[in-house]
Amino acid sequence: MKRILIIDGQYLFRLSLQTVLRELYTDCEIVEAESIGSALELLRAEIFDLVILDIEIENYTGIRMIEFVSRISILTSVIIFTSAHEHVHAERYVLEGAKGFIQKSAKREEVVGAMSAVLNGRHYVSNNVHKLLLNGRPVYNVRELRLSDREREVMQLILQGKLTKEIAGILQIQGNTVSTYKANIFRKMRVNNVLDLAKKVSVD
Repeated sequence: MKRILIIDGQYLFRLSLQTVLRELYTDCEIVEAESIGSALELLRAEIFDLVILDIEIENYTGIRMIEFVSRISILTSVIIFTSAHEHVHAERYVLEGAKGFIQKSAKREEVVGAMSAVLNGRHYVSNNVHKLLLNGRPVYNVRELRLSDREREVMQLILQGKLTKEIAGILQIQGNTVSTYKANIFRKMRVNNVLDLAKKVSVD
């Protein structure tokens, strides 16, 4: 029997995803976590075949969550299910260990295909991302390639609306260090505020 953990802060999304999963695997056991704290407790106590994770959930970065799952169990697969833009995030998350990356706007058939692929030991990205990878083109926005890994983490949290103090707590760094990263991000992305940053990142 497949054991699946859904980590997402949206109740209706968790409910609809459960429906799709039960149609795909009638005997699967599905556990929900609406916060990172409850998810970490479950992961420490139980073994799951699949973790479905939204990278925009509060107070934790998706990369750190993938690292945590990998330390707990090398047999657990992680698939990212998010509203975040795949052209910005998909390649990096797959390289960091996620078995799949799918957007919440995907059609039902794509969701079923992604879950089936990952639960059967394969990787999944959308056809669009797959074509770019096959053509040897970077999936990241060219402007973002100039950012370091830490700067990308900080940028993701900024775009989630986190304040400097919150980002410092999540990443366990000093507030002035966050401010330095933020200044570097704005300079490299050639923007002056968070609104302009969000607009630029959303451009494929």
